[in-house]
Amino acid sequence: MAVGVGLALVTVSAVSARIAEDQGRAQALVNRMASIDGALLSAPTALSVLWRAPTSPFQNMVAATGGMLVQLSDDRTSVAATDADSGTLAWRHSLPAEEHYPECVAPPPGGTAFTCLIGHGESAFALVTDAVSDGTELSRVELPDTTLPTLLATHDADVLLAQAAPDGSGTVTRRSPVDGTVRWTRSLPRPGSPPADTALVSAVQGGVVWLSGSLRAILDLATGAPIDQLPAWVDGQYPDVLPLPDGATALWGMSVDPGPGVGNGTGVVIDRTRATRFTFTDQPLACRPDGGSEGDTLLLSTGISLRAVDARTGAPRWQIEVGQLGMSGAVCYGGSLDLVGSDGTQVTLEQHDLRTGDRTWSTTWAGVGQPQQLLAGGVLLLTGASAALASTPDYRGGADHLATVDLSDGSLHELPWPDGLPAGAFLTVLDHRLYGVTTDQTVVRLG
Repeated sequence: MAVGVGLALVTVSAVSARIAEDQGRAQALVNRMASIDGALLSAPTALSVLWRAPTSPFQNMVAATGGMLVQLSDDRTSVAATDADSGTLAWRHSLPAEEHYPECVAPPPGGTAFTCLIGHGESAFALVTDAVSDGTELSRVELPDTTLPTLLATHDADVLLAQAAPDGSGTVTRRSPVDGTVRWTRSLPRPGSPPADTALVSAVQGGVVWLSGSLRAILDLATGAPIDQLPAWVDGQYPDVLPLPDGATALWGMSVDPGPGVGNGTGVVIDRTRATRFTFTDQPLACRPDGGSEGDTLLLSTGISLRAVDARTGAPRWQIEVGQLGMSGAVCYGGSLDLVGSDGTQVTLEQHDLRTGDRTWSTTWAGVGQPQQLLAGGVLLLTGASAALASTPDYRGGADHLATVDLSDGSLHELPWPDGLPAGAFLTVLDHRLYGVTTDQTVVRLG
């Protein structure tokens, strides 16, 4: 999974459902690239299962950092860690009978501790931070008696907490889980439409917190100040928050409620001061350039056409037609844009020059659909589903075929499906290591 900045507890099954949902959205151009060890795919060879996680039924991934996989049990009463290199159980910690974990959040990149919300009964909660290496409790901050808060995300060494009241109003707080210091608190009024009694984080990126559910709001992560450049009808259920290399942020959302924005999307680019640079309507393509790519280019898509604009001014640069691809993802690498799509019977890959939009090469992978991609240096690891797998009644978007593509020339090499990995599994990257997630939610290490 290409994991974002400290999102709240993510179950493996939720990841699978989200991937399948993304593929069903006509304009969902989801960037599946992730950073894994390029040496793993430097020479096309067969992958194999190195180990299976011994922590079943621990199917809720909390953290993957420091060579450990930390998972929460299905009954939310214990956490356990697996050594990512050996596959052995490193430690396990169980709560007393009267306590439970409503949710946990991963540390920021490179972090060595994770934070969980622990409940004592119906109204007493504490923030507890444990070490990833051995599960040692590092700090515990008791929260005031309250209805169940939502632990949203980590940022630097802080956590974000949201609480929604039955009338739809609520608060969002950024605080230290170490000593309880509150950095800021933002009260949010009830929205105009009938809310659910929940607060969901949609994105925490580019210095922005985007909430959906009953607390619809876009806030500055540093100060908690509202960011109000988008219309009130824009919902955060399917947002795009795209940090730009110069510190600016592109925001885009669409309406899911009746109103003037039904079926439409709108976006804005804001600079470091939160001032508006320009607005746009087409969905931004989540293709974050590396150091060798055109960092001042913003890609926008209708699902049929793709256009590039200057990320500083919005001035147009080029436009290409991509409807024939059935595009499902993209990767920016080394000054090029690599597009991946499928018509259900074959996967097509096209490379374009990011500066001009000119096509460099095109290649196809016959007999598979539902592509997903992971980037490893100058090699793209592709997974795809055969027609037989995709037609099964319980198909959820997984794969049974594997290939690598050399991005320098488009040459494709099909690999055998990893021995011991069931068909229908997903491949994902956690802490720069390659894993498979099976249909029964078992995590396996690949290498």
